[in-house]
Amino acid sequence: MPKQTPEADEPAPGTTLERLYEGTRQQLLLEAGVFSQLSDHPGEKGRSNEDHLRNVLRDFLPKRMGLGTGFIEAPENQRSRQQDIVVFEDVNNFPLYEGASWSIYPIEMVYAMIEVKTSLDNSKLTTALRSYAKIRSMSKEKSYLKLNAGNLKTVEYIRYVINLSPRFFIFAYSSAWSDFGTFCDSVKKMCNEVQGSFLHGVCILDKSWFIAKRAFKDDFLVSEEHGLTRFLDKLLKDCDSMRLSEFGFADRSRYLGELSPPKIISTKKIIITEEPFAQIEMNGSDTE
Repeated sequence: MPKQTPEADEPAPGTTLERLYEGTRQQLLLEAGVFSQLSDHPGEKGRSNEDHLRNVLRDFLPKRMGLGTGFIEAPENQRSRQQDIVVFEDVNNFPLYEGASWSIYPIEMVYAMIEVKTSLDNSKLTTALRSYAKIRSMSKEKSYLKLNAGNLKTVEYIRYVINLSPRFFIFAYSSAWSDFGTFCDSVKKMCNEVQGSFLHGVCILDKSWFIAKRAFKDDFLVSEEHGLTRFLDKLLKDCDSMRLSEFGFADRSRYLGELSPPKIISTKKIIITEEPFAQIEMNGSDTE
C-alpha cells in the first residue's frame, strides 16, 4: 500500500515554536549561503551575517531592548573594541554617540554583547573571551540615577552603584570542531584559561549546538540539539535578569566630570556575589 502523504493543511510535526525556530535556523543558513556566493570579501560576509542575525533578534526580543553595533564606554576613557551586536536598554537611556554605522554606549545601558562569527575556532574563541574580560573589568562600578519621587519641590536623585557585567554570547554559523564532545571540551578549556572572563552562551548554528557556563557554579549547560532555540531563550532571560529599567538611567555626570553634578540624597550599592543582588544601602550627602 502506498505511503500516505499529509494533506496540505495538516501541520508539520512538532510544536508551533519548534517549527518557528527551525524555520528561522534554516533561513539564517540560507541567507549566509546565498551571500557567500555573491562576495569573496570576509568582512562583507561577516557584516551580512551580523545584519541577518540582528533582524532575527528584533522579532524575538522585547521592544524595550534595542539592537545596535559599536563600542562600549565606561568613565575615565575606558572603551571596548567594536562589538558586533549590542543589546541595550532603550527606554530610560540613549547612546553617548549614535551614528549611521555604529554607536558608543555607556556601559550602564548595555544588556549584552553578541560576537558573530562566520566560523568559530580556538583562536577566535580565545580572542573573544579576552575582549569580554576587559568589559567585565569596566563594569565594577556602574552608576545609575533614579529621580526621588517623594520630593516634588526639587530635583534630587537616588544613586545606584552596581557591579553586574553585561552578558556575553558568541553566535557562529559554523565551526572548526567536527564533533560535539571536542567542541565542549575546547570551550570549557578556554573559559578556564582566560582569567576574568565568562561565557553566557555559544551557539553553533549549522550543527544546532549550544553550551553555556552556569553562573556561580563550576559546570556548563550543554545541548547537542535545538541550539538556536536555547540561544534565543537564554539571551532573553539573561538580559531580563539584569533589571536595568529598575535603576533609572546612566549617571552621565561620571562621563562629564564636574560639568553636571547631580543632587544625590542617598546611594544604594548592589554587589553581585554568590547571593545575587545582595544590596547594601549607604547614606549619601545632599551634593556630590
